[in-house]
Amino acid sequence: MNVLKMELLELAANMPDSQLAGAVTDLQRRSTLAAEQAHEDDDVFSWIGMIKNGPTNASDPERIDAVLAQGFGRG
Repeated sequence: MNVLKMELLELAANMPDSQLAGAVTDLQRRSTLAAEQAHEDDDVFSWIGMIKNGPTNASDPERIDAVLAQGFGRG
């Protein structure tokens, strides 16, 4: 266990019971936000390589409309 987690446990142990519910709620919110951020980071480049049956040169001006119509492989 790292030092910050040990400090967190010590702070919780010394905190009055009346304040624990608020602290737990704040930690749950932060945990949820961190998980959502991690998921967003995973999706940043998920579109790369998604066109499976497209043109070999997607930058060809005559093919750009077809590529856009495919939604870049998203369905």
